[in-house]
Amino acid sequence: MEDQEDCTTELFLTADGVVEFGETDGPVWTSAVGSWSVAPGTDDFVMPIVRTYKTGQSNTDMGEFSFDIGRIYRGEMTNVGDSVGITGAMEEMPDEVFGSNDEEPKKVGFFNMIDGTDIREDRRPDARMGVQRSW
Repeated sequence: MEDQEDCTTELFLTADGVVEFGETDGPVWTSAVGSWSVAPGTDDFVMPIVRTYKTGQSNTDMGEFSFDIGRIYRGEMTNVGDSVGITGAMEEMPDEVFGSNDEEPKKVGFFNMIDGTDIREDRRPDARMGVQRSW
């Protein structure tokens, strides 16, 4: 949930620390990259993600353009029955060009994740594709 809006996105956390993206019922991105890690000996989860969006129209003064939105997801892993659950907060990713005047990153929302490997998003009628995956 971010800025009073919420969506569900299917993520695959690979063993080598890469985040692969599946379907979403939120804004559709043109590309997305992410990684994840858990500090050794802790349940502290960190997942930086950058999504690229495209908007505008080629026949206007502004034209078509793309922009990136970066978020860092920080949370704690817990067991939920036989599955792993992760809850935490989303932070703005520091701007590489302009930096940030804030001492602490601005929290912009929260997230909940649960291992739903057996419950695929493509079974939901309201889900739509974000970025095509090759399987």
